[in-house]
Amino acid sequence: MKKVIQLCLTAMALLPLGRPCAAQEIVWKGSSGFGDTNIRHGMASIPNGALKIAPSSSAMSINTSDHDNAYVVRAFKLADGRSIIYKLIVKRLENGARFEVLIQAHEPTPEQVEKWGIDPARVEKDFLSKYTQPITLNKDDIIALDVLFEPRTGAKLVEYFQFSNGEPITRRNPDKLKAEARALTLEDLILTVTGYEVRRNGEKLEGGGGGVSGRYIWLGIPQVGRAIFTLTTPPEGSGFEQTAIANENQLVFWIDGAQYEWLSKSRIVSAEGSFYIWMKFDPSFSFPPLKAGPPLKAAAKVPGHDGAGPWWTHGAFDKLPGEKKED
Repeated sequence: MKKVIQLCLTAMALLPLGRPCAAQEIVWKGSSGFGDTNIRHGMASIPNGALKIAPSSSAMSINTSDHDNAYVVRAFKLADGRSIIYKLIVKRLENGARFEVLIQAHEPTPEQVEKWGIDPARVEKDFLSKYTQPITLNKDDIIALDVLFEPRTGAKLVEYFQFSNGEPITRRNPDKLKAEARALTLEDLILTVTGYEVRRNGEKLEGGGGGVSGRYIWLGIPQVGRAIFTLTTPPEGSGFEQTAIANENQLVFWIDGAQYEWLSKSRIVSAEGSFYIWMKFDPSFSFPPLKAGPPLKAAAKVPGHDGAGPWWTHGAFDKLPGEKKED
């Protein structure tokens, strides 16, 4: 049975709840994953709308070394300039029947500080002192983290993470759906990659990676850089070019004359046919940051993570920094 595990700031107990409190209007933001594991993410402000998130400030990325271990970096900025940054170290147990999760601080790199537009001196970390021990969950359980609490007003911000093998079935109140309904636009369309494999000039470089879904998705290639993709026409001057191609479960793109293929177990685009995709290449991106040295030649083999060098990474975000879009 699915449970919500409420991790409160006021106590370190795990409280299984039948469902979230009625005052919590959870906004599910999408999902990412690694191996066969799916991680669904949502947020709630209690009372609703009491704490505002700055536009273009939300980010979540997954870094993985194998099918059973990963860590999720979560970051967002409040409208008042404060930021929340932390990571979840996730370990898959019993072939995905259970999961072990440890919440820790994440020290952002200078590049992340710039991209997220955060002030390192205004990062809220007090809530992390409550989470010093690993948490064991059954699949489909939901962790509810009180990441921010305002004693003066009683308002709080809660983050939700659901761990499962595959996409869980969810249901919302039909009356609420009717009230929210609007016409579908191109900006609503997302790209999705699951259980991926990466090839360069036909040679397999990385396989079995998890998944990612969003308006903008990205792939970090060790010692090469990061490629960002979107179906939506990006802001003028943002550096995107409509050069990548998507067809069913295959996304093809080119970097420095080399042809890359990002292959997915599921459809990348829901529509039938081949489509041009907007792409931006960021050669300065790596995780961890690269040490000084000669660049990797385009014809050389890019290894998977071996515990020492840069990691394969992937992630998604809803808005680019500086993009104007109504919530």
